[in-house]
Amino acid sequence: MFEPIIAACQLPLSEFESTDYHPYEPKVGLVAFNILVCLITQFMHDLVENSPGGLLMWGLIIVVSLPIGVMGMVEAGREDVRGPVRYPVATGLLYQLFGISVMFPLVWLPGYILGRGTGAVSPTRAWASIPLTLPGLVLTTLVFTLDPSTYAFTVAAGMLGGPVLVLSPLLLWAIQTPPAKDARALSEGSKVVTKAYHIAGMVAALAWYALLYVVHTSYHWNLPALWTHVWTDANPCVAFMTIDSIVLWVALLIYIGYRCPRGVVESLVWCPLVGPGASCAMVMGRLEREGGAKTIRSKEE
Repeated sequence: MFEPIIAACQLPLSEFESTDYHPYEPKVGLVAFNILVCLITQFMHDLVENSPGGLLMWGLIIVVSLPIGVMGMVEAGREDVRGPVRYPVATGLLYQLFGISVMFPLVWLPGYILGRGTGAVSPTRAWASIPLTLPGLVLTTLVFTLDPSTYAFTVAAGMLGGPVLVLSPLLLWAIQTPPAKDARALSEGSKVVTKAYHIAGMVAALAWYALLYVVHTSYHWNLPALWTHVWTDANPCVAFMTIDSIVLWVALLIYIGYRCPRGVVESLVWCPLVGPGASCAMVMGRLEREGGAKTIRSKEE
Protein backbone atom coordinates (compact mmCIF):
# COMPACT_ATOMS: atom_id res chain seq x y z
CA MET A 1 0.00 0.00 0.00
CA PHE A 2 2.76 2.43 0.89
CA GLU A 3 5.07 1.90 -2.09
CA PRO A 4 3.33 4.52 -4.26
CA ILE A 5 2.99 6.83 -1.24
CA ILE A 6 6.73 6.65 -0.58
CA ALA A 7 7.42 7.45 -4.23
CA ALA A 8 5.05 10.44 -4.10
CA CYS A 9 6.53 11.74 -0.83
CA GLN A 10 9.96 11.85 -2.47
CA LEU A 11 8.71 14.30 -5.09
CA PRO A 12 9.37 18.04 -4.75
CA LEU A 13 6.56 19.72 -2.82
CA SER A 14 5.28 21.51 -5.92
CA GLU A 15 4.87 18.18 -7.73
CA PHE A 16 3.45 16.39 -4.68
CA GLU A 17 0.66 18.98 -4.43
CA SER A 18 -0.59 17.87 -7.85
CA THR A 19 -1.10 14.29 -6.64
CA ASP A 20 -4.26 12.94 -5.00
CA TYR A 21 -2.60 12.43 -1.63
CA HIS A 22 -3.38 14.50 1.43
CA PRO A 23 -1.17 17.62 1.75
CA TYR A 24 1.48 17.67 4.47
CA GLU A 25 3.29 20.45 6.31
CA PRO A 26 7.06 20.25 5.65
CA LYS A 27 7.83 22.79 8.41
CA VAL A 28 7.17 20.20 11.13
CA GLY A 29 9.64 17.84 9.44
CA LEU A 30 12.57 20.22 10.06
CA VAL A 31 13.76 19.52 6.48
CA ALA A 32 15.53 16.24 7.28
CA PHE A 33 12.30 14.40 8.12
CA ASN A 34 9.96 15.78 5.47
CA ILE A 35 9.42 12.37 3.86
CA LEU A 36 8.59 10.88 7.26
CA VAL A 37 6.08 13.67 7.96
CA CYS A 38 4.52 13.12 4.55
CA LEU A 39 4.17 9.38 5.23
CA ILE A 40 2.70 9.76 8.72
CA THR A 41 0.23 12.37 7.46
CA GLN A 42 -1.09 9.89 4.87
CA PHE A 43 -1.09 7.16 7.52
CA MET A 44 -3.08 9.23 10.04
CA HIS A 45 -5.48 10.35 7.32
CA ASP A 46 -6.18 6.70 6.51
CA LEU A 47 -6.75 5.90 10.20
CA VAL A 48 -9.20 8.78 10.52
CA GLU A 49 -11.02 7.76 7.35
CA ASN A 50 -11.28 4.21 8.71
CA SER A 51 -12.47 5.03 12.20
CA PRO A 52 -13.64 3.95 14.70
CA GLY A 53 -11.21 1.08 14.08
CA GLY A 54 -8.37 3.49 13.34
CA LEU A 55 -9.11 5.55 16.43
CA LEU A 56 -9.26 2.50 18.68
CA MET A 57 -5.98 0.98 17.51
CA TRP A 58 -4.01 4.24 17.44
CA GLY A 59 -5.54 5.17 20.80
CA LEU A 60 -4.50 1.82 22.21
CA ILE A 61 -0.85 2.35 21.32
CA ILE A 62 -0.98 5.84 22.88
CA VAL A 63 -2.40 4.29 26.07
CA VAL A 64 0.47 1.79 26.28
CA SER A 65 3.03 4.47 25.34
CA LEU A 66 2.22 6.77 28.29
CA PRO A 67 4.14 4.80 30.99
CA ILE A 68 6.86 4.01 28.43
CA GLY A 69 7.37 7.73 27.80
CA VAL A 70 7.80 8.43 31.52
CA MET A 71 10.14 5.46 31.89
CA GLY A 72 12.33 6.53 28.98
CA MET A 73 12.94 10.00 30.42
CA VAL A 74 13.35 8.78 33.99
CA GLU A 75 15.81 5.98 33.28
CA ALA A 76 17.93 8.26 31.09
CA GLY A 77 18.46 10.52 34.11
CA ARG A 78 20.33 8.06 36.33
CA GLU A 79 24.03 8.87 36.67
CA ASP A 80 25.24 5.29 36.17
CA VAL A 81 23.08 4.39 33.15
CA ARG A 82 24.90 3.28 29.98
CA GLY A 83 24.01 2.63 26.36
CA PRO A 84 20.96 3.72 24.32
CA VAL A 85 18.78 4.21 27.42
CA ARG A 86 20.90 7.26 28.25
CA TYR A 87 19.81 9.06 25.05
CA PRO A 88 16.01 9.40 24.86
CA VAL A 89 16.15 11.77 21.88
CA ALA A 90 18.13 9.24 19.81
CA THR A 91 15.84 6.36 20.76
CA GLY A 92 12.81 8.59 20.12
CA LEU A 93 14.01 9.30 16.60
CA LEU A 94 14.41 5.56 16.06
CA TYR A 95 10.83 5.10 17.28
CA GLN A 96 9.62 7.61 14.69
CA LEU A 97 11.71 6.22 11.84
CA PHE A 98 11.16 2.49 12.38
CA GLY A 99 8.22 2.30 14.80
CA ILE A 100 8.15 2.23 18.59
CA SER A 101 6.92 -1.37 18.54
CA VAL A 102 10.10 -2.35 16.71
CA MET A 103 12.71 -0.19 18.40
CA PHE A 104 11.44 -0.43 21.98
CA PRO A 105 11.79 -4.25 22.22
CA LEU A 106 14.85 -4.48 19.95
CA VAL A 107 16.89 -1.47 21.15
CA TRP A 108 15.62 0.12 24.36
CA LEU A 109 14.75 -3.05 26.25
CA PRO A 110 18.07 -4.88 25.63
CA GLY A 111 19.85 -1.58 26.35
CA TYR A 112 18.07 -1.41 29.70
CA ILE A 113 18.93 -5.00 30.61
CA LEU A 114 22.61 -4.50 29.72
CA GLY A 115 23.14 -0.92 30.89
CA ARG A 116 20.42 0.03 33.38
CA GLY A 117 21.27 2.50 36.10
CA THR A 118 20.49 2.21 39.80
CA GLY A 119 21.35 5.77 40.78
CA ALA A 120 19.07 8.57 41.89
CA VAL A 121 16.72 10.48 39.60
CA SER A 122 16.19 14.20 40.00
CA PRO A 123 12.65 14.92 41.28
CA THR A 124 12.49 17.80 38.77
CA ARG A 125 13.19 15.40 35.92
CA ALA A 126 10.60 12.95 37.18
CA TRP A 127 7.92 15.65 37.42
CA ALA A 128 8.85 17.02 33.99
CA SER A 129 8.39 13.59 32.39
CA ILE A 130 4.61 13.92 32.80
CA PRO A 131 3.94 17.06 30.71
CA LEU A 132 6.55 15.95 28.16
CA THR A 133 4.66 12.68 27.64
CA LEU A 134 1.20 14.19 27.17
CA PRO A 135 1.57 16.01 23.79
CA GLY A 136 1.14 12.71 21.92
CA LEU A 137 -2.23 12.22 23.60
CA VAL A 138 -3.26 15.83 22.89
CA LEU A 139 -2.27 15.59 19.22
CA THR A 140 -4.10 12.29 18.89
CA THR A 141 -7.26 13.93 20.24
CA LEU A 142 -6.89 16.75 17.72
CA VAL A 143 -6.26 14.43 14.77
CA PHE A 144 -9.40 12.38 15.43
CA THR A 145 -11.66 15.35 16.18
CA LEU A 146 -10.57 17.91 13.58
CA ASP A 147 -11.86 18.01 10.04
CA PRO A 148 -9.21 16.21 7.89
CA SER A 149 -9.51 18.95 5.29
CA THR A 150 -8.23 21.63 7.70
CA TYR A 151 -4.68 22.90 8.02
CA ALA A 152 -4.78 22.24 11.79
CA PHE A 153 -5.32 18.53 11.08
CA THR A 154 -2.37 18.49 8.67
CA VAL A 155 -0.06 20.06 11.27
CA ALA A 156 -1.24 17.79 14.10
CA ALA A 157 -0.91 14.65 11.98
CA GLY A 158 2.59 15.63 10.84
CA MET A 159 3.76 16.41 14.37
CA LEU A 160 2.63 12.98 15.60
CA GLY A 161 5.19 11.28 13.38
CA GLY A 162 7.74 14.06 12.97
CA PRO A 163 10.85 14.95 14.98
CA VAL A 164 9.35 17.78 17.06
CA LEU A 165 7.85 15.58 19.78
CA VAL A 166 10.93 13.43 20.29
CA LEU A 167 13.18 16.49 20.71
CA SER A 168 11.35 17.48 23.91
CA PRO A 169 13.74 15.53 26.24
CA LEU A 170 16.41 18.07 25.26
CA LEU A 171 14.68 20.34 27.79
CA LEU A 172 15.86 17.96 30.54
CA TRP A 173 19.58 18.28 29.79
CA ALA A 174 19.91 21.30 32.08
CA ILE A 175 18.63 19.30 35.08
CA GLN A 176 21.54 18.18 37.23
CA THR A 177 21.71 14.43 37.90
CA PRO A 178 22.05 13.57 41.63
CA PRO A 179 25.09 11.55 42.75
CA ALA A 180 24.43 7.85 42.28
CA LYS A 181 25.34 6.98 45.89
CA ASP A 182 23.36 9.73 47.61
CA ALA A 183 20.82 7.85 49.76
CA ARG A 184 18.66 10.92 50.37
CA ALA A 185 18.52 11.75 46.67
CA LEU A 186 17.66 8.12 45.94
CA SER A 187 14.76 8.24 48.37
CA GLU A 188 13.37 11.57 47.15
CA GLY A 189 13.75 10.69 43.49
CA SER A 190 12.16 7.26 43.92
CA LYS A 191 9.09 8.76 45.59
CA VAL A 192 8.54 11.27 42.78
CA VAL A 193 9.14 8.68 40.03
CA THR A 194 6.51 6.47 41.70
CA LYS A 195 4.06 9.39 41.64
CA ALA A 196 4.92 10.08 38.00
CA TYR A 197 4.02 6.50 37.07
CA HIS A 198 0.78 6.75 39.03
CA ILE A 199 -0.18 10.00 37.25
CA ALA A 200 0.66 8.46 33.88
CA GLY A 201 -1.46 5.48 34.89
CA MET A 202 -4.44 7.67 35.76
CA VAL A 203 -4.21 9.45 32.39
CA ALA A 204 -3.86 6.09 30.61
CA ALA A 205 -6.92 4.77 32.48
CA LEU A 206 -9.02 7.78 31.43
CA ALA A 207 -7.91 7.30 27.82
CA TRP A 208 -8.77 3.59 28.09
CA TYR A 209 -12.28 4.39 29.33
CA ALA A 210 -12.69 6.82 26.43
CA LEU A 211 -11.79 3.99 24.03
CA LEU A 212 -14.28 1.71 25.76
CA TYR A 213 -16.92 4.40 25.28
CA VAL A 214 -16.16 4.37 21.56
CA VAL A 215 -16.52 0.57 21.54
CA HIS A 216 -19.88 0.93 23.30
CA THR A 217 -21.28 3.64 21.03
CA SER A 218 -19.90 2.24 17.76
CA TYR A 219 -20.18 -1.52 18.23
CA HIS A 220 -22.53 -1.94 21.22
CA TRP A 221 -20.03 -4.50 22.56
CA ASN A 222 -20.33 -6.65 19.44
CA LEU A 223 -16.77 -7.97 19.74
CA PRO A 224 -16.82 -10.08 16.53
CA ALA A 225 -17.76 -6.94 14.56
CA LEU A 226 -15.00 -5.00 16.32
CA TRP A 227 -12.46 -7.70 15.48
CA THR A 228 -13.57 -7.63 11.84
CA HIS A 229 -12.92 -3.88 11.62
CA VAL A 230 -9.53 -3.93 13.37
CA TRP A 231 -8.13 -7.14 11.90
CA THR A 232 -10.11 -9.59 9.75
CA ASP A 233 -11.37 -7.08 7.19
CA ALA A 234 -9.41 -4.03 8.34
CA ASN A 235 -7.75 -1.31 6.30
CA PRO A 236 -3.98 -2.07 6.11
CA CYS A 237 -3.11 0.90 8.34
CA VAL A 238 -5.61 -0.20 10.99
CA ALA A 239 -4.39 -3.82 10.89
CA PHE A 240 -0.81 -2.59 11.17
CA MET A 241 -1.70 -0.61 14.31
CA THR A 242 -3.43 -3.68 15.76
CA ILE A 243 -0.17 -5.60 15.47
CA ASP A 244 1.82 -2.60 16.70
CA SER A 245 -0.23 -2.09 19.86
CA ILE A 246 -0.16 -5.77 20.84
CA VAL A 247 3.60 -6.06 20.28
CA LEU A 248 4.30 -2.89 22.28
CA TRP A 249 2.16 -4.10 25.18
CA VAL A 250 3.90 -7.49 25.20
CA ALA A 251 7.30 -5.72 25.17
CA LEU A 252 6.26 -3.66 28.19
CA LEU A 253 5.19 -6.85 29.96
CA ILE A 254 8.61 -8.34 29.15
CA TYR A 255 10.23 -5.32 30.84
CA ILE A 256 8.04 -5.84 33.90
CA GLY A 257 8.77 -9.58 33.87
CA TYR A 258 12.50 -8.87 33.81
CA ARG A 259 12.10 -6.69 36.90
CA CYS A 260 9.59 -8.95 38.70
CA PRO A 261 7.80 -11.97 37.15
CA ARG A 262 4.93 -11.54 39.61
CA GLY A 263 4.39 -8.07 38.19
CA VAL A 264 3.27 -9.54 34.86
CA VAL A 265 0.45 -11.42 36.62
CA GLU A 266 -0.56 -8.23 38.45
CA SER A 267 -0.62 -6.27 35.18
CA LEU A 268 -2.80 -8.88 33.48
CA VAL A 269 -5.21 -9.02 36.43
CA TRP A 270 -5.68 -5.24 36.51
CA CYS A 271 -5.77 -4.82 32.73
CA PRO A 272 -9.53 -5.43 32.17
CA LEU A 273 -10.36 -2.88 34.86
CA VAL A 274 -8.03 0.03 34.04
CA GLY A 275 -6.50 -0.89 30.69
CA PRO A 276 -3.05 -2.07 29.59
CA GLY A 277 -1.28 1.25 30.12
CA ALA A 278 -2.60 1.97 33.60
CA SER A 279 -2.18 -1.62 34.83
CA CYS A 280 1.49 -1.61 33.77
CA ALA A 281 2.03 1.87 35.22
CA MET A 282 0.68 0.74 38.61
CA VAL A 283 3.12 -2.16 38.71
CA MET A 284 6.00 0.03 37.47
CA GLY A 285 5.31 2.46 40.30
CA ARG A 286 5.50 -0.36 42.83
CA LEU A 287 8.70 -1.70 41.31
CA GLU A 288 10.27 1.78 41.47
CA ARG A 289 9.31 2.16 45.12
CA GLU A 290 10.58 -1.29 46.10
CA GLY A 291 13.68 -1.04 43.92
CA GLY A 292 14.55 2.37 45.35
CA ALA A 293 14.26 1.08 48.91
CA LYS A 294 16.41 -1.96 48.08
CA THR A 295 19.08 0.19 46.42
CA ILE A 296 19.21 2.55 49.39
CA ARG A 297 19.75 -0.36 51.79
CA SER A 298 22.52 -1.85 49.65
CA LYS A 299 24.34 1.46 49.33
CA GLU A 300 24.07 2.13 53.07
CA GLU A 301 25.55 -1.30 53.75
